[in-house]
Amino acid sequence: MVHRDIKPGNILRHGRAYKLGDFGLVSDTLLLGYASADGYLCHLAPEVLGNPATSTPGVTSCKTDVWAMGMTVYRLLSGHPWYLRNFAGLASPNDIRQMIIDGGFCHTLAWLPHVPEPWRKFVRRPCTTTRPTASRRPSP
Repeated sequence: MVHRDIKPGNILRHGRAYKLGDFGLVSDTLLLGYASADGYLCHLAPEVLGNPATSTPGVTSCKTDVWAMGMTVYRLLSGHPWYLRNFAGLASPNDIRQMIIDGGFCHTLAWLPHVPEPWRKFVRRPCTTTRPTASRRPSP
């Protein structure tokens, strides 16, 4: 199953348990596209963005959810104000999109000092790619 909309707003808390919600976009097949990028562009894996130069649409798989989970954990460890400040210097969403497609995105993430190295590795691993494909990222 591919959730296609993993983000902080879809994590629900019930007592001490946290659960993933909003299954409106779940599918068991590879699909073109992902959920809306509004406010969550960084959660879109390179293969989801497609190739703007050739107008090739993006494709989702379970690995795109792994990328989105890595970015969700980054946002939760960093907090919303830090997350926004981290990307404030970029001129436009197209700059973020290009960094993701080019494969250097995870290396631009700034970390607060309280985040230990194991958590940083946890986030970097699914968000590391050297080309716009999911082949180098782990499966769930």
